[in-house]
Amino acid sequence: MIASAHLAYGAACGIIVQKYLPVGFGKESRCAVALVAGLVSHMILDAWPHWEYPQHGFELLAILLVETSLVSIGIFSAKRSQTMNIVIFCGMVGGAVPDPSLVIWEKLFFWEPLLYFHFVTHIFHSSLPFFEISWLFQMVLTVLAMVYIQWKSA
Repeated sequence: MIASAHLAYGAACGIIVQKYLPVGFGKESRCAVALVAGLVSHMILDAWPHWEYPQHGFELLAILLVETSLVSIGIFSAKRSQTMNIVIFCGMVGGAVPDPSLVIWEKLFFWEPLLYFHFVTHIFHSSLPFFEISWLFQMVLTVLAMVYIQWKSA
């Protein structure tokens, strides 16, 4: 999946789970739940066969930075409470963090739990026997998630 889809759906899932939490849940607990919801959304999205980036290295890094910036601009709002923006951010992090975990393990440090985390979060990668989700369809899904976030967290 493209980074935009993981970021937007991680944030959306972080918002969705909030309505099921007790009223007395603190900010830290809400953020932790949003992070886990983002991780789960990553695993679910990656289960569908999907288009992947053909780019690598600095070219891919530039694309990811642009995508992250555009999604952040489309999601975050000064009108929303600080807590809700933090919850959204935690959902985004949860949705995105499984993908760079292997690169971090390969390039920065060889910490075994990081490698294990990568393999666990990608255990269902492209395992569903459905049609492949194209780049364009992933963008449509991303926009729908961003609209949902604006609508539900207003």
